[in-house]
Parts: sequence; C-alpha cells; structure tokens
Amino acid sequence: MDEVKATGIGWERPSPSRHGYDWDSIAAQLKARPGEWLKIFEGGPTSVVNGIRNGNVKALRPVDGFESTTRNNKKAEPGKPKTCDLYLRYVKKGKKS
Repeated sequence: MDEVKATGIGWERPSPSRHGYDWDSIAAQLKARPGEWLKIFEGGPTSVVNGIRNGNVKALRPVDGFESTTRNNKKAEPGKPKTCDLYLRYVKKGKKS
C-alpha cells in the first residue's frame, strides 16, 4: 500500500484528551447521593452537555436516571465554543423531584 502524500497528514498518536473526565467515577458518586446536584465544571464546553443529554456518555445516560442542568450559558465568540456551568444528579426511577 502506498503512503498517503498530502500536506498535514501523517502517522502519530493523538494528543491527550483535554477534558479527561472519569464518567464512571462521577456516575458512582452521583448514585451514592441520589437527588443531589454535583457541579462538574464551570465555563466548560456545551458540547459535553449535549453529549450527556443525547445519551452519548454511556455512564450518564438520561434513560438510566441521570439528569443535567446548566447555568451561566454564554454565547461563543467567533471561533470559540459556547460555554456553561454543568451540574448533574442521579434520580432513582420513580423519584423525580
């Protein structure tokens, strides 16, 4: 197989994740204190929130009883992501408040 010859393409390891959240650990902490809100971050990207709300973070799927809310939502400056403060909680099924 021939090597790809194009500008900007090359074999290398990706840089470490910028967020690095341990979602399994966060889920366990939330389950240990059901109904209580846990602040996850301040001024973080709304894309993380969207992923959680859409069920893309397996450890925190809404269908499994996890809820999210945001505060301090800020519109993005050109070329920058929208930001917010993220809070999560675990609500046992049938016990929403």
